[in-house]
Amino acid sequence: MLRKFGSMQPSTSVAKPEAAVAKTGGPRIGLRTLLSTPGIALSVYSLVSPAASYGAAIGVMEPYLQQFSPTPFQVGLVFMCPQLAYMLSCPTFGFVYDKLALAIRPETLHRILYVIPAFFLAGFLLVGPVPFAPFEPSLPLTAVGLTLLGVGAGSSSASTFLIAVQEGKRLVRARTEARTDGAHSEELHVHELISGIWRGAISLGLFAGPVLSGVLYDVIGFQNASILVAGLQLFHVSGSKHMRGRHRATHYGF
Repeated sequence: MLRKFGSMQPSTSVAKPEAAVAKTGGPRIGLRTLLSTPGIALSVYSLVSPAASYGAAIGVMEPYLQQFSPTPFQVGLVFMCPQLAYMLSCPTFGFVYDKLALAIRPETLHRILYVIPAFFLAGFLLVGPVPFAPFEPSLPLTAVGLTLLGVGAGSSSASTFLIAVQEGKRLVRARTEARTDGAHSEELHVHELISGIWRGAISLGLFAGPVLSGVLYDVIGFQNASILVAGLQLFHVSGSKHMRGRHRATHYGF
């Protein structure tokens, strides 16, 4: 009897890989499929650009602050401002976005991505400040500008991840159609991929930003570099609008 039970156990507890593939109606969704989906590509683009802008400011901030002859406490306080703003804004925007997702249309909800460059644009106008600004550089002004950059970074981290997860779920539902078998495991698989993409996009931006800002700082100075980075936020809005138009044209979204 024990031998008979033991011989039956493997066939009832081990699922065949081809059966899992059949349940989802085809091969599993991969990175290439996710990145080619306009909604997820828009989220990645809206995350890399703010992360690069944030890294560009933080990467050269220490030599820029030396003109104010700050104390070590003041330097630490200035660097704490964007981190504190990020810590508070990230869950706040996540909570607001989650509530709005239940109240308004997804097409309108994606416009929150247009708010992110506004924080960075205002932040870089103050951090430099830009040469045509009517005020002189100061330590408090720099702290305020960095705080706005922290708010922008927190808003981009929360909103882009939630948008990418929603688009991943739509993609899974489009693949599984009316079937429910295997949909949960496929959603978990897509969620894992999106988490990796999200983390990689942040790392890419935080790597590229300081490298480029260091070169610009040596060549044209911090204030002129601030103009270029602020101008990139306008390019970010234009690119997001174009990719959002592609997103609306697909059968996954709106």
